[in-house]
Amino acid sequence: MAVVVARVRRAAAGVRRDYRASPASAPPRAPLGHLFDFARAVAAIGSADLLNRLLAVAPNFRFAACSQARAFRLHCRAFTLVEMAVALAIAALLAVAALPSFHDWIGAYQLANHARHLAETMTRARTEAVRRGHRVNLCKALDRGQCADNGSWDAGFVVFVDSNHNGRIDGDEAVLEVNAGAPHGITVTANRPVDDYVSYTNLGQARMLNGALQMGTFVVCRHGQLALHVVLANTGRVRIEKTSDRCL
Repeated sequence: MAVVVARVRRAAAGVRRDYRASPASAPPRAPLGHLFDFARAVAAIGSADLLNRLLAVAPNFRFAACSQARAFRLHCRAFTLVEMAVALAIAALLAVAALPSFHDWIGAYQLANHARHLAETMTRARTEAVRRGHRVNLCKALDRGQCADNGSWDAGFVVFVDSNHNGRIDGDEAVLEVNAGAPHGITVTANRPVDDYVSYTNLGQARMLNGALQMGTFVVCRHGQLALHVVLANTGRVRIEKTSDRCL
């Protein structure tokens, strides 16, 4: 706190330094830089201690600004403590009013980020299948070490090379990625074709382990937000679709 108060005092003293360093014939320079320093320093002071600190430092700042104005026979106009308190109160009210919108924006950003992460992971798995010439699977994994038949995709998933096409991570098969669960409050559900896994052949096509075409949709949701669909086509390509469905 002492460091913050020292910044405020330096901001006030800066006006006097500017005046002393200026030629006598030069017009007074607007101390905008010091005003900004003053505002930033005041913003860093806790609300519980704000009034006492302002009483201690505001007179110094006003004296500096008025001293420069009087030197050039200008009308002295400075912020009073009451004016500053009103301005801070208005700023606080605006911040409180904007808080719900900011919270919604953060939630929507996290939702879109996780949907994008899932889509990009599937695209990387497809690329690895073509590059390695082997089937590469993406499966949900509760313990991040083995594919799970139960649970949901938001608990986490792994990407691995499925050389023997059994849909399991064997000891001699490479694990390419281990992904942690979704952020708190985000759920990921999928329809039946992609409920347990996504599998890419060496041609980059999405195929079930039995060779059937694989295509499906992941629904990425968060309470109060609009759901996002991560859609897998049978060609292996992935896209993200916005919806008008409100998550419950």
